[in-house]
Amino acid sequence: MTQTLRFSLISVLLCIFLIGCASQAPPPNQTGNQSGNETNVSEIDSFEECAAAGYPIMESYPRQCRGPDGRTFVSSEDMAAINQSVRQNVSCKCRLRQQCCEECKAAYSQSPVAAGPNGAQCGHFISGKPISDECGIYFESFPSTVSGCG
Repeated sequence: MTQTLRFSLISVLLCIFLIGCASQAPPPNQTGNQSGNETNVSEIDSFEECAAAGYPIMESYPRQCRGPDGRTFVSSEDMAAINQSVRQNVSCKCRLRQQCCEECKAAYSQSPVAAGPNGAQCGHFISGKPISDECGIYFESFPSTVSGCG
């Protein structure tokens, strides 16, 4: 091996070793945060306490705070907002299903399909009373028969 190649190889290996050591270094302060607040890590039991202690808040939704011991705390405020949104969405989806099923049954009553109510797919048969575009999209996502609409 030439002298230059040997020197380059040793330099690369030394750099890899130093980077590996630096990435394994412990955090500078295990009992507090970067601002130097003294907080006992075992006393942190919520997102609010973790954030108040100054630990980093991740850019996510719901917001999350990671303590120095590796535990992650999720914002209860954000979770409450998500749960409320889910409840409203489910309620809205139930109203849409009810509306679309009514449209499907009305369309079927105008033009009974030879397949009968068990085989007639809502939004897929010709009728003198077509269903709305919104319900057409609904039945594309959530297929149902006339009898499935109750």
